[in-house]
Amino acid sequence: MKRKRYSFEVGNIRFYFVFGILVLVWGALWSFSLYVQVIKGNTLKKRARSQHWKLERLVGKRGDILSRDGEILAKSILVKSVFASPKNMTKMEKMNAIKSLSKILKESRRYLWSKLNSNRSFVWIKRKIDDETVYKIKELSLPGIYLTEEAKRIYPKGSMLGQLIGFVGVDNKGLEGLEYKFDKYLSGEKKEFWVLKDALNHTLFAPDQLDESTKGKDLVLTIDTTIQAITERALMRSVEDFSARYGMALVVEVESGEILAWAQYPFFNPNRYEIYSPSVWKNRIAIDEFEPGSTIKPLLIASAIEKGVCDTNSVFFCENGRWRFCNHIINDTHKYGWLTVEKIVRYSSNICSGKIALKLGKKSYYEYLKKLGFGQKTSVPVPGQSDGFLEKYTKWTDIDLVAKGFGQGLSVTLLQLAKAYLCIANKGVLKPLVLIKKPHQQKEPPKRIFSESTSKKILSMLMGVVEFDGTGRLAKIKGIKIGGKTGTAQKATKWGYTNKYVASFVALVPALNPKYLIAVVVDEPKKAHYGGVVAAPVARYIAKELTVAEKEIATKYISTTAYKVDKNNETYDIESNFDIEVRTPSLTKKGRLKLAGMDVRSAVEVLLKRGIVPKIIGAGKVVVGYKKEGDTLFLITGDRMNVRSAL
Repeated sequence: MKRKRYSFEVGNIRFYFVFGILVLVWGALWSFSLYVQVIKGNTLKKRARSQHWKLERLVGKRGDILSRDGEILAKSILVKSVFASPKNMTKMEKMNAIKSLSKILKESRRYLWSKLNSNRSFVWIKRKIDDETVYKIKELSLPGIYLTEEAKRIYPKGSMLGQLIGFVGVDNKGLEGLEYKFDKYLSGEKKEFWVLKDALNHTLFAPDQLDESTKGKDLVLTIDTTIQAITERALMRSVEDFSARYGMALVVEVESGEILAWAQYPFFNPNRYEIYSPSVWKNRIAIDEFEPGSTIKPLLIASAIEKGVCDTNSVFFCENGRWRFCNHIINDTHKYGWLTVEKIVRYSSNICSGKIALKLGKKSYYEYLKKLGFGQKTSVPVPGQSDGFLEKYTKWTDIDLVAKGFGQGLSVTLLQLAKAYLCIANKGVLKPLVLIKKPHQQKEPPKRIFSESTSKKILSMLMGVVEFDGTGRLAKIKGIKIGGKTGTAQKATKWGYTNKYVASFVALVPALNPKYLIAVVVDEPKKAHYGGVVAAPVARYIAKELTVAEKEIATKYISTTAYKVDKNNETYDIESNFDIEVRTPSLTKKGRLKLAGMDVRSAVEVLLKRGIVPKIIGAGKVVVGYKKEGDTLFLITGDRMNVRSAL
């Protein structure tokens, strides 16, 4: 009996003990549930929501850059970028990711380890990758490695207008050119919205996606892509054929002042900006300063006529090509005697230009140069624009005044030079250059600098430079009158003038009632350095293409004028107005020496002096024939023994 009573008591104790434990556990659970759901319910709900719904801040797509004819010059597209969440990855997962991604992304393992060896929840691995790379990464499904969308800036026209447009960085911020200048205008609007994410940070649902309302504004330029292509092609040809450092050219619509072409060579492709040096992406048209040389002379003459110092038929003595003034020697290229003002411009006499500057006076000349915009930035909205260099007239000596009369001792940008000539083209009214059609570019009010009578006289003189026997005759086109002025300026350093040159030419088309202004500069040409030989043919090609495109003229012939060159102290007169599709170009001196049979170098020199840039076929040393395709002349070369059979 005692034994049974003892086991009953033990059994009761165990039962009550287990029951008590259960009551405590259930009580604790119910208490915790009450605490979680009632007391802390709202707080925990907010915390849970924050773990699944996150506030994202994104920026709308960048606005496009377009030409006047609607061609897209810059556009933003959506591409994929790779990022990682090292905090949520094991060491093994990191090592596998490094091994796989190093092959796909072509990045070193050390670089990838530097990215993944952290406890951060977000790190960029590589941004803006191509579709093939995206596909390979998706196939791997690597833990902790994710893809997201970003905007990438592309330039569909490649190198066209590269230096003008500039480029953006990986964060879509403008770094150079118009992309930099109009960064705020082009940038999209910032927008915040809630997105649903899973435990691996994938976006599951975004109810307020970015729309067109957040996109940046479009920038529309005055540039015509057809004229731009023509200008770039002509400039490239000249720079390459004369082995120059670089070239630049502007084409401007005279009436409106709108810039139709803005060309630089060597070209720059903003799609691959990282492979270029700053010297290539530099916007030289706005930044580089050069001495204008003889291109300043028509502006000097216009100022002098306006002040009553001289007129078209006024005569000056050119000292037979050599003038000693203030212990300095000033030379002309030819031994001229007495010349009228019209012929001073046509033959580009330094000596007579200097004498006219002396008669005009320091103050008057300075004031006209300032009115024309020299020594100050233009209103064209491009970054880094230079002021040029124009000292106050009170600091000029007499020799400084004379030198400035033929374009030395001051410096200009191509924008400033084009703007000054635009004044002459608009019959004496100075108008601003215009580059931006949208948004509306704030313009300077037009103002009259020269009388219409003075401007017409200068336009007539400029026509003589090209149409008669002036220095710009290689710009002549059959069927249309062209006016222009050549410039050949020695490059200056702090130690003095060098044997390097800047060749320039400004053309007005047509001559007496200009519709287009074409300004060309070629820096440090090697085979020849005169503006009439190096730069004038560039303007001629552009003008010809413009007029043909407008059906103002139709010509299939290459036409030139008589041109004399000194070679071994002998003068050769090149035949005028030859039809290159019918005849072989030739030199004449008591008979005809045809290009066929000449050595290649001599033949090229003959053609270059006529403004014709040939292409060479074959590796021979002698010209055995030629062919014509469009405006291009191909010289066929071979051995001397093959010349007779080829003819």
